[in-house]
Amino acid sequence: MGLRRNRSSKPYKREDLEIFNLLEHPVWVFDITGKAMWWANESALELWNAESLESLLQRNFAHDMSESTERRLAEYLAKFQQGGSVTDQWTYYPQGKGATTVDVTLSGITAVLNDDEDDGDCRLMMLNEGVIPIQEEVNQEALRGVEMLRHLPVAVCQFDLEGTLMSQNPESLELFGSPAAVLSDNEESLCSFTSRFVDHGIAQRALEKVLQDKDYSLEAQQKTQRDGLRWFSISLRLSKDPVTSQPVVLYSARDTTEVIQAKKDADRANQEKSEFLAVMAHELRTPLHQMIGFTELLSETTMTDSQLEYVQLMQSASWSLKVVMNDIIEYKKIDSPSLEKIPFKVKGVLEGCRQVILPRTTEKGLTLSCEWERLAESLTLLGNPNRLRQVLLRLLQNSINFTHSGTVSLSATLVNTPDESADTRVRFQVTDTGVGISNEERAQLLGQQSPQANANRRRFSGAGLGLTICKSLVEAMGGTMEVESALGQGTTVSFEVPFTAAVVEKQQPIATPCQQPVQTESTSSLRVLVAEDNKLNQKVIKAMLQRMGHTVTLADNGALAVAAVEENKSNLFDVLLVDHQMPVMDGVEATKVLRSKGYCESLLPVIGLTASYQPSEMQFYRDCGMNDCIGKPARLQTLKQILADVLKQKEGACTSCGGINHHHEQTERHPPSYRQTCI
Repeated sequence: MGLRRNRSSKPYKREDLEIFNLLEHPVWVFDITGKAMWWANESALELWNAESLESLLQRNFAHDMSESTERRLAEYLAKFQQGGSVTDQWTYYPQGKGATTVDVTLSGITAVLNDDEDDGDCRLMMLNEGVIPIQEEVNQEALRGVEMLRHLPVAVCQFDLEGTLMSQNPESLELFGSPAAVLSDNEESLCSFTSRFVDHGIAQRALEKVLQDKDYSLEAQQKTQRDGLRWFSISLRLSKDPVTSQPVVLYSARDTTEVIQAKKDADRANQEKSEFLAVMAHELRTPLHQMIGFTELLSETTMTDSQLEYVQLMQSASWSLKVVMNDIIEYKKIDSPSLEKIPFKVKGVLEGCRQVILPRTTEKGLTLSCEWERLAESLTLLGNPNRLRQVLLRLLQNSINFTHSGTVSLSATLVNTPDESADTRVRFQVTDTGVGISNEERAQLLGQQSPQANANRRRFSGAGLGLTICKSLVEAMGGTMEVESALGQGTTVSFEVPFTAAVVEKQQPIATPCQQPVQTESTSSLRVLVAEDNKLNQKVIKAMLQRMGHTVTLADNGALAVAAVEENKSNLFDVLLVDHQMPVMDGVEATKVLRSKGYCESLLPVIGLTASYQPSEMQFYRDCGMNDCIGKPARLQTLKQILADVLKQKEGACTSCGGINHHHEQTERHPPSYRQTCI
């Protein structure tokens, strides 16, 4: 138009623009910084739906201007400051004509804001190149899409295949800036695809990936001019430019920094809660272990009938408390249980559960019915026998607790024939003739309502988390669980679990069932070294071992236990019982030190004692060099059984291992017995 003056010329006044009133197309000047109209010709008054120039100049544009429009005008101003111009489209609503889209050419001028001023700032002048009725020339849906894109709070850009910015929406302009912006020497342009990524390698791989797959999404950290480093969820798509039909990359980035930070905070809080739970579990189990141990020792002394009854009630209450503690701890850990898969015999697991639960059913005068004869004796599947055993024992214990007369039954059947190419599904079922549960209580016990939802659950023993844990474990194994029950009519819990048919090599170990502790008296006295830092725990373990006829030496920590072993090389201890958590040196470290000194598994068996024992952690203790591990509180029968196993192991040990510093493949010749303390 030849109207724009440079900085050295005198700025325009309103009277300088009066000549534009002769034009038929709209012309107006808008003050970007002040967000106000500065001047308009008579044709523009009609487009702006204004009665007079004075009324248009008094209109409050700042009040109605959106953030998107502000960013759009800021982009124009940045280009004008570089001497450029802009061609764009705006939609107006002149009175009586409906929506009208205007094709405008925009250029900057310098104007005097007030008559008494000698200078002014760079302003915006809009020169119309044609008025286009929206109904005739513009696709209405496309126009709506463009308008929505302008207001979308997500950065949207178009790049060419080299990563050069072609176009962007106002949100992207606000975040990453404009290519026409004036940058100082220490500023970096964030307008190319690669430059806005913190890791340029990620950006390059993303471009390559979208060219190959046409669609690609990623989470990445990017640099922004507005907020610094932020995390974005980025979507890329290979498309065509609607103007040139050339291939381009469409980019959208949604800020997810707060979401990622919230997840990190939640993970950290969960970790802190887990650590707190582990500490509290150890602190609570220690006095509980002492109480159970002393009451068990007391129960074997001479007492009156009433005294014996009181002791038995104390034992029952303490074991119930331990079950509650285990349920709470495991309920907190059940979110993502680690389920390893190993070969195991299904009948072995079932038989082990039967042996564990039989004494309890006999004690209550119940009949225990077992049906799995149709399962082949040699049926070996790939799965997690420890978790399966845990589910079955919990269900059986629940049935026994709530059945006062009648039958408790356990059954297992094959749903389909074992096939190496498909899952083998086994259906397990536990049925009782007990008190039953209502529909509401069943929903609560299955975790479909809050564990604290109803005070009616107080009539059940424990925390009521048993079925919740079982359901979670079954689902973690890929199965489903169902509960059928009615008040006074008993309960049936059934679940199906998919397994894989295991191809077992000749020397591959098969998981053995959990054996019921038996009444085993030691055939000879053992020299037992006990490493335990708690004095009361020392007293409990020592009393139990002495009751069995063994000689006991105590050590307050792992370092003292190692020293005691070294001092007694000529008359070595028969077995070492070592606590997991101790000051100075814990049980795991002490075991590793002894194994490194040549005290192999058959020469000096090491049995771990821990309040936080989980059967799934057995492999960890074995890898540390322990022969076995049992949880606290240790029962007399469990200690008797495990020490009997130690005697058998020592008697069968290879005679070539006669001195210190001699290593051999003990685990192959005499594998340690697998033990799970069943409660």
